[in-house]
Amino acid sequence: MSLEAGVLLSVTEEPIYWHVPNNRSSSALPDSRELWNKIWENKDKVLGFAHSHPLGIICPSQEDITTFSAIEIAIGKRLLWPILTKEVITYWQWNGPAKFNYHQIYISFSNKKWIYMLYNVSYSYRFLFAGLPPL
Repeated sequence: MSLEAGVLLSVTEEPIYWHVPNNRSSSALPDSRELWNKIWENKDKVLGFAHSHPLGIICPSQEDITTFSAIEIAIGKRLLWPILTKEVITYWQWNGPAKFNYHQIYISFSNKKWIYMLYNVSYSYRFLFAGLPPL
């Protein structure tokens, strides 16, 4: 069974915290106090928060966008918001001028291990994603 999952990423592209709550589903990744605490504790070194969309939707939901905005306002900086589906990963960032104007951007990560790990956590099996080596 495929379930949403998330990972808080550092500016060095390393996982800081894996967010895999028991009450997640294929269409929802509930927030938790622990996640918000990890974001706050790491606000100076956080790059962004990646999460999966097992149902295959490549863009952020309205709930995603309002959450992105709330987190950025709380920590006082803009973040990167990768979304992973079974086929692709997209990257989202605030582009303004309005509060909820998030747009897809195109970047390349030097460390892709977290993508492979997020895929495995989300889709419940080991899969060679985008030519990455097994863990």
